[in-house]
Amino acid sequence: MALTTEEIIATWNGALQIKGEEYDKNGNVVSAGLRTPQIGAYYSALAHWTISKRHAIIVMPTGTGKTDTMVTLMVGNLMDKLLIIVPSKALREQIGERISKFGVLSELGCISESATPPRIGYLKKGLKTLSDIEEFFTKFNVIIATASIFRNFPNGHLIKVASLCSHLFLDEAHHSQAPKTWMKIQKAFQNKPALLFTATPYRNDELKLDGVEIYNYPLSKAQREGYFTEIEQHPIYEDNLKLADEAIAKKAVELLEKDHKTFPKHLLMARANSIARAEEIFTIYHKFYPQYNPVLVHSNLPEKKRKELQLQFENGESKIAVCVDMFGEGYDLPEIKIGAFHDMRRNITTALQLIGRFTRTKKGLGKAKFVFNAAEEQAAKEIQKLLGEDANWNILIPNLTEGKSRKEQELSTFVKSFNLPTKLPVQNLRPALSLVVYKSAQDFWTPEKFREHFNSKNLFHINDLSNKKNTLIIVTAEKIQLDWMKSQEYFNIEHHLYVVHWLKKEKLLLIHSSKTNGNYYKGLAKALIGNDCRLVNGENVYRALQGIERLKFHGVGLQEPHGTSVSYVQRAGKNVVLGTSASDLLNRSKRLLQGSGYKNGDQTNFGVSSKGRIWSLQRENIVDLISWGNEIALKITDSSIDTSSFINHVAFPQLIEKRPQVRPFFIEWNSSLYSTTYLKFSISTLSDKFYYIPNLDLQLHNPSSNGNLSFKIATNDFVSHYELRINKGQQFEIEHVGGPSLYFHDPSRKSLTEWLTENPPTIYFIDGSYLFDGNSYVKLGQKLRQFDFDKIRTIDWKTNGVNIRRESKGFENPEKTSIQFFLIENLKQKDSNYDLIFNDDDKEETADIVTAKINDQTNQIFIELYHCKYSSEDNEGCRVGDLYEVLGQAQKNIRWLDDSYSFFQRLISRENSLINKNSKLTRIEKGDLALLRSLSNKARRDYQILIKVFAVQPGMSKSKFLKRSEDSNEVERLFAVTEDYIKATKQGDFFVICSS
Repeated sequence: MALTTEEIIATWNGALQIKGEEYDKNGNVVSAGLRTPQIGAYYSALAHWTISKRHAIIVMPTGTGKTDTMVTLMVGNLMDKLLIIVPSKALREQIGERISKFGVLSELGCISESATPPRIGYLKKGLKTLSDIEEFFTKFNVIIATASIFRNFPNGHLIKVASLCSHLFLDEAHHSQAPKTWMKIQKAFQNKPALLFTATPYRNDELKLDGVEIYNYPLSKAQREGYFTEIEQHPIYEDNLKLADEAIAKKAVELLEKDHKTFPKHLLMARANSIARAEEIFTIYHKFYPQYNPVLVHSNLPEKKRKELQLQFENGESKIAVCVDMFGEGYDLPEIKIGAFHDMRRNITTALQLIGRFTRTKKGLGKAKFVFNAAEEQAAKEIQKLLGEDANWNILIPNLTEGKSRKEQELSTFVKSFNLPTKLPVQNLRPALSLVVYKSAQDFWTPEKFREHFNSKNLFHINDLSNKKNTLIIVTAEKIQLDWMKSQEYFNIEHHLYVVHWLKKEKLLLIHSSKTNGNYYKGLAKALIGNDCRLVNGENVYRALQGIERLKFHGVGLQEPHGTSVSYVQRAGKNVVLGTSASDLLNRSKRLLQGSGYKNGDQTNFGVSSKGRIWSLQRENIVDLISWGNEIALKITDSSIDTSSFINHVAFPQLIEKRPQVRPFFIEWNSSLYSTTYLKFSISTLSDKFYYIPNLDLQLHNPSSNGNLSFKIATNDFVSHYELRINKGQQFEIEHVGGPSLYFHDPSRKSLTEWLTENPPTIYFIDGSYLFDGNSYVKLGQKLRQFDFDKIRTIDWKTNGVNIRRESKGFENPEKTSIQFFLIENLKQKDSNYDLIFNDDDKEETADIVTAKINDQTNQIFIELYHCKYSSEDNEGCRVGDLYEVLGQAQKNIRWLDDSYSFFQRLISRENSLINKNSKLTRIEKGDLALLRSLSNKARRDYQILIKVFAVQPGMSKSKFLKRSEDSNEVERLFAVTEDYIKATKQGDFFVICSS
């Protein structure tokens, strides 16, 4: 007679023996047992359940034995009735089969032979009545279901399920934020012990799993202990993406054939992003490698056919499978060892899950090998790191995973520090960065008194306190009277978040709330730190802007002097133009400032109100909000910061009705183009010949201090002329005045004149002022740095045989008397100083000469940009005209380094373009293409980029400059403007190389 479920559980009592693997001194397993992560997770769960009912997260890398950990917990804790939720049908059957045999416990001798395996029930369809649910669930010890089964379950039915079960396990729990399935189940089980098992505890949408992390086994440790096989990456580099699929397939099959000499069971899986792409890729394998009987498996196939093809692959009849989803999440087939990534995953979470399918270990199998196109651009920064052809995935993947995990653990530690088992999902909060700061007269706070502040309008509140982190979080619900009806029955409910943080040493209380509208939370502050508290406001708040350079305001509110007809003026907008100058700030009270600038070389945005509120535009998690808030609070209470040193010299844009009577310095594309995607934009002629933006030369034409602002767009094939005209009434127009008509593609086609009018270029002038958005003019109000004359370096050019009126070296027949030739040869002599010396001389160059030096110990790349210009006369002097273009290039071309990865990719593209014209020519004076690719990949792996910019003009004499003539003063200002721009926008250093 079959045992009942209770009798089965009784056979488990005392049947489990926990023993771990034993190793010799070389790290080899000499005695089988449970793996280290399985034992760690087991005891972590048992310990957690002794003190808390909160749902808990266990992080175990793919291949470390999550399912066997579940079995061990089930038996060791004598679980009365366990519900396991999985993401797919395939995983449902796979886990069920393993649990029904006690997983590895029997093989390892960790469970007594007297123990009876659990009775497994597979919930494959909805149960219609409560009695149906009870009848089904009472039959089994373990019920396994996909989350989707519960999508249409009535709440009452789900509560019934929870009442019948003792425990809940969620497998692949990164799915658990799906509101209609996983979250619904977890909520029903809120009072029952639950474990969330996952290899990746973070999600692409940044929603946090609803639980406290109790165990996280590092991927790097899993690799060291042999649970995660070593990875080999085999990148191909194919710029022509149409040829990339064939190249990836060829390389992958070569690896498969090589592996089969030692590991005949190895299989190759080719991955695509869609069924259409999979069909396209399958034709390649079917055409060129029929001997391996490739199969195409995807969800549009009938289930019977799909299983047939999958079985054919599993038993080795087919050695190659082309698919989209790796046969479903959690699929376990260790023999898959060659991965052909025709389409990489666009985010790190799914990419790492995918890679984990290939790295499962099994006796008699070799390393995992991956083939991918390193030339393909990807969206996510982490994916770019993985795509690097010299990237060591054995280091990178654990680092990426553990880097993410460290952030998660930091947040998890913060969440665990709260006192109450709150229903508030602290880990999922994403507040906007904003706060007010109160100064306290006492050195303690009373967070429990927060209720004194909230009135009867608040229907309820959820709160939680972390004494360890001195943080109080409150969520309120408030009745809001309808503006279109007076009624006690009808109203809106408005929820608001409050985050309060106490800095004990500084006696500062930081308050963030989603409820703004002039509210400064005085009552809440009094309740928490006493009636003597003082809001930090007035001029003090503008200290928050300290350290932000090239401040540009998009909005301003000013209080007019007493006695004027208008007491307060505020202007704001996308391209706000303020009828205000920097001096106006001295005569009016500043009430509100918002805008942008550069901090440590990165763009940043800000908002400050004299009433006390400080904000930024991004949203972050609670830990980041508090970190940002602490920095702001310490700034605005620092009496040593003098706001007049930067506020009263701010650059204010003004709408103008005529062009500035200053000589233009240089011109650059609209800032909207300077991103990682701008390289893909193109311009075409009427004949539909296409030119990519980076290959076009945008230059000022005949610059002068008056007349219309003329510029040209040029290639070796054409020159097209345009004029920017500023008219009365604060209007402007851009007109095509010569050369071929051009069209802009993004990807829709429109007249370039129309596009330029919508996205006007930015024009910089020799005094540091600039014109943007057509007629918005900014004069630099801040005092420029004084240029250090020691940064002017000299060379005796003529003694070294240099013709100072010849600039370029050229390529086919190098001009050996040129400035560039001599400089390159001089740089080569400093052999140990550079890994790369690159001749980028040509239209839209990054610089005439680019050098780079890598320091892998400090993760730094040192870049030097040399901009060369010939002398206008045979003799050296102090001529302003000789410096306009070279200093303009030094400023303009620094923008290529807005994205350092794209910067090196651009050099690669320009080298390949020259080789395609003439295979005997090269731009690379030292190094090679492999080094350039390595630099590119290191740049996208968070190597710090340190920049020096050199303006080279042999026509300038340092000694004549130092005589301090009228021209010298103008030259000095040009040097200061250039240095200021490079320092503010890229934290770069600026130098001049000239004659003595």
